[in-house]
Amino acid sequence: MITDTETLYEQSLAARVRELTARRLRRLLVTSTAPTEGKSSVVLGLGRALAQSGTESVLLVDANPIRPDLHSALGVSSECGLSDLLAGVYFCELGRENPIQFGLGDWLEILRAQAKTGELLVSRGDHNFCIRFAKGSICSISGGDSASQDAVGERLVRLGKLGAAQRDDALRIHERTGRPLGHVLRMLNCVTEADLSQVLVDQAGQALRELIALRQPSCRFNETAEAYRPATGGRTPSSPESAGIDELVTGTLRDYLESPFLTGQMPAYISDTALPNLKLLSGGSKPSELNAPPQVRALGLLLERLGRIYDIILIDSAEVGIASPTAALAGLVDGALLVVKADQEDVGTIRAALSSLREAGGQVLGVVLSQGVGPGHIPGSMAL
Repeated sequence: MITDTETLYEQSLAARVRELTARRLRRLLVTSTAPTEGKSSVVLGLGRALAQSGTESVLLVDANPIRPDLHSALGVSSECGLSDLLAGVYFCELGRENPIQFGLGDWLEILRAQAKTGELLVSRGDHNFCIRFAKGSICSISGGDSASQDAVGERLVRLGKLGAAQRDDALRIHERTGRPLGHVLRMLNCVTEADLSQVLVDQAGQALRELIALRQPSCRFNETAEAYRPATGGRTPSSPESAGIDELVTGTLRDYLESPFLTGQMPAYISDTALPNLKLLSGGSKPSELNAPPQVRALGLLLERLGRIYDIILIDSAEVGIASPTAALAGLVDGALLVVKADQEDVGTIRAALSSLREAGGQVLGVVLSQGVGPGHIPGSMAL
């Protein structure tokens, strides 16, 4: 039974969280220093309070691979949840799927999640494009009008960043070795990283805009080995433009990429609750393998997608620890809340947890004091 004191606390905590959402901090990870701090109770109470206000759509995500039990408290099934979504959607075997069901946005997001290396060939009529991936990062987008009018070498020459003779020498090496022209130019020290990066990003942006304009293009992915590892001592060659091109794909143009497969699959894994504005993505039929980097990468992409659907996402994670994936998850969200039992006297453990979250790239937004777990527990306060 929920007491008036608990209700007042949850409403107060919800008001503080709304202040965070006003600062565009909408994906929040809730964790603790130990398994008995009342973390899941805080997630549930906060989710209910936010949903009952009627102004926010709230999604609870059970990302606790050790004790995924939010579904029990909400009275819903866990047969189809996070672990099933990651396995069945983000790690589906693309070669066995019907390519007609995928839009360009689906291909890009799933290939990034699976950290694939190869080329995504996109065509429609006389328009042909090539999107090159290296371990899930988009290295280049070429084709369309940009292939002939704004080729990398020609554009660098026009800008005065490269001599015509240097371009011709680099093109001959490119044709003989198959290495991207940009890599050849950097190897020969013909251009600076900054100049090359800007030209390649501009070229990719033009090609991406042309791609978005295509209606129902045909896509085919050719997976390849990392062709240049021996030449780089086993290291992945640097690609200065990759970050900029990834920003193009995941930035404002992302909403224009059609994703019928991902959009259609999501509702099957999200459960309704007694409150219309409160939804749950349960832990799933088996524990999530969130200690594995590929799973973390896919979860990050999933949270980005869900963040465009729901006003607030609360992620219930395992407690912070050496064998826990929670610290890695902190870098995927807008901020983290640490739940600590009110009588916790081990300050060193609290400081270690905060340090672990911050070192992983997480932003710790506050500490929530609770009085443990159980049906009669009363949370304390939240310090931001």
